[in-house]
Amino acid sequence: MSIRISEGRTDRTGTCIITIELSKITRIALKPAVGMTALERWAVFFRYAADKGKRELINEIIKTEEGIAMASEGLIAFSKDETERARLLSEYKFAVDYQSDMVESRRAGLAEGEAKGKAEGFAEGKEEGLAEGEAKGEAKGRKEGLAEGEAKGEAKALAAVRQSMERLGMSAENIAKVTGLSADEATQYYRHE
Repeated sequence: MSIRISEGRTDRTGTCIITIELSKITRIALKPAVGMTALERWAVFFRYAADKGKRELINEIIKTEEGIAMASEGLIAFSKDETERARLLSEYKFAVDYQSDMVESRRAGLAEGEAKGKAEGFAEGKEEGLAEGEAKGEAKGRKEGLAEGEAKGEAKALAAVRQSMERLGMSAENIAKVTGLSADEATQYYRHE
């Protein structure tokens, strides 16, 4: 079995582009490295470089082909760089996630505290408002009640004095002068002729 190579295309720099169908490498990988062509060794290397099950074959290929050995060193260095980059990225993501969690927790705590504070403040304010309203209402009621009671008492006393004066035979005019009623009021209540 051979590898199908497509040639003829070049990129902008004039480099020839070779296409290798790596999916057909499985049968070639069964051969010993010394029995493979240079192109087959490269194809097997690219296909199985990261496959731990093919490590022995890849090592054999690396020993037989200097260019592949150099590519392997570059791949190892690149892998180490990628591993370090992945580690640093993971640390960065952890730090960002931690910070994000802290901010979100703080926001949630503030919202909860604000809601609880509002509820307690409302309840406390309501109690104080009710107590203050009750006290003001009671004071106003007392004041109005006293004023009404005084007015009724004065009216009763005035009525009693007017009646007594009528019984004594005083005129409506004299009753008005003594009681402070107007002449019309005194005449209206005056029953004596």
